[in-house]
Amino acid sequence: MEIETLPYQYILVETDSSIAYVTMNRPDKRNALSLEHMQELIRCFESIAKNRSIAVVILRGNGPAFCAGHDLSEW
Repeated sequence: MEIETLPYQYILVETDSSIAYVTMNRPDKRNALSLEHMQELIRCFESIAKNRSIAVVILRGNGPAFCAGHDLSEW
């Protein structure tokens, strides 16, 4: 079963054997979590959970920060 890879706006997904790499890709916002970003992550993790060939998930952040917390600018 394939992992859903499109259409994501804020994350990148790669697989290598039994490892899934999920990269938060909002370096300009220091990967701050907006509602849309969190929904993408949830959808991606649900897709990965359905794939029995994936044994490990590594969550990464693109840019200078892993994650700056919630994106308060959307409030």
